[in-house]
Amino acid sequence: MPPELEKTIPISECVDGRLYRVRTRNLLSHCVYRARDKTFLGIREKFWNTYLCAEYHWGNGAPFGTASPLEDMGIDLPEELLNREFLGDVDSITGRPIVYKMDEKTGKGLWYYEGTRDLAEGHATLVSNTALYEWLSTVTPTNAAELVDIEASRKHFRAKDKAEFEALQKPDL
Repeated sequence: MPPELEKTIPISECVDGRLYRVRTRNLLSHCVYRARDKTFLGIREKFWNTYLCAEYHWGNGAPFGTASPLEDMGIDLPEELLNREFLGDVDSITGRPIVYKMDEKTGKGLWYYEGTRDLAEGHATLVSNTALYEWLSTVTPTNAAELVDIEASRKHFRAKDKAEFEALQKPDL
């Protein structure tokens, strides 16, 4: 294990809904832990867009465990915010909430307006959890030192991925 990861907080000590300073492959430095699937939710920037994204705790193992919590910030997610990226699906035409159900007659899945038997008019559109995004935006530092730390994290994981890839290419003896 690289020396900077020796101080990683283990999964067993992470608290659901708690804010952590983390080292990740793609997310900004402060993320909320989600115990249900052992992930950290944070803000990701890709191609000049930012959005909520999850990365698995390092303790989940390779190749998916890419988030290493370094510090418990002692801040819990406000109760009114949901600890997930998306809030559900809505109809693209009406904006009404919809749910996916199997049609018993045809055996095919169809989208229905929530609480009804009426078929949705448009297609399903995911609703992003903008309240969580905005809250994380207020608690995530964006100064130059932070950006240097993010780049160091990315370099670390690129090197780790390369080493794992090269190890997979070697035939078993």
